[in-house]
Amino acid sequence: RGMDYRMSDDEADAHGGLLLIIMRIPKSSRDWTQYLGRTARQDKKGQWAAVLNKRQYEEDSRRSEIKPARDLTPQTAVETILDWGNRETGVRIQELHGQHNRGLRV
Repeated sequence: RGMDYRMSDDEADAHGGLLLIIMRIPKSSRDWTQYLGRTARQDKKGQWAAVLNKRQYEEDSRRSEIKPARDLTPQTAVETILDWGNRETGVRIQELHGQHNRGLRV
């Protein structure tokens, strides 16, 4: 869980509210939702901006057969990174499922 920041400046709220600057997109959709939830609190506005370095995502990109890091654009970066995480989770679930089934047969 994150820290709740209180925005009590009505002028700042009128200009978009608290700005969260994100330097790394998590691969978990749940974590991403938590990040965004840090911005708009208690009926106040909120906004976010991501400042990313493609090099930080090169390993994730190599594991992805669908969307390489070179395809990260301001319009697609969040969706692409979250998709990488979803794919990794799916692979882990399949691996654990196989281990579980083998364990039941022993």
